[in-house]
Amino acid sequence: MFIGSRGRIDIKGTNGSVKLTLVDRTLSKPRVTVYILGSETEYLLAKAKGESEPKTDVVYRWKVMTNPPNVQYIPLNEETFSEALLSVVR
Repeated sequence: MFIGSRGRIDIKGTNGSVKLTLVDRTLSKPRVTVYILGSETEYLLAKAKGESEPKTDVVYRWKVMTNPPNVQYIPLNEETFSEALLSVVR
């Protein structure tokens, strides 16, 4: 289960598997963030961080997710997709 991910695709082959996940485009590794939407607490937290207003619009992108324990998100493009696909079918 991935909390904060909008989707996941597992590519499985004879030499293992690769996970693609749909996450916030700004992330390079998992991050836990809690938002309490529509409350005074949300406003106060944003103000304490120096933000004019809380971040609510997130742009999601597909990324290759490395294996635990040191999970990293690698941007998905033609090259990284080809590498991921070849790693499971070789």
